[in-house]
Amino acid sequence: MLRSPMLLSVTTLAALACAPAPAASTSAGAPPVAMSASRAGVEAAVRAQADAFTRAVNARDLAAVIALHTPDAVVKYPDTQPMDVTALRDAWSNAFTSPTVAFTDTITHLEVAASGDVAWDYSRWTLRTGSDASGGLSLRTWRMVNGAWKVSSNVAW
Repeated sequence: MLRSPMLLSVTTLAALACAPAPAASTSAGAPPVAMSASRAGVEAAVRAQADAFTRAVNARDLAAVIALHTPDAVVKYPDTQPMDVTALRDAWSNAFTSPTVAFTDTITHLEVAASGDVAWDYSRWTLRTGSDASGGLSLRTWRMVNGAWKVSSNVAW
């Protein structure tokens, strides 16, 4: 017995919707040129924002540090509870009262989502405030917000 044409149409559409998109034509397995150029631009922009964060911390520029985060950002630093932007502002404000502040951050790996509006990085960081020093690794998620890359989550350990 044949299925109804409506059922076949729905089944066919569902199968097509779930099928992977055809691969773009590439040479020697390289990503498509347009994707590569776009990805390189995103990577450069995210790295520039990460550098801006480092400069803002070292300059004790609280407004710039906070502006580099999305309004709904969640941050978890070692020995802290997860923080929203308000708690993050308080934490950095407290750190900036130290007689010295020295921060470094080096991205060791950066990925860009196929959509091009989300990225994440792994980095090594150090922070010295007065006589206290800490360092470790970090996993940050970046989102494009109103044309600028901003940290939407950061877990450091």
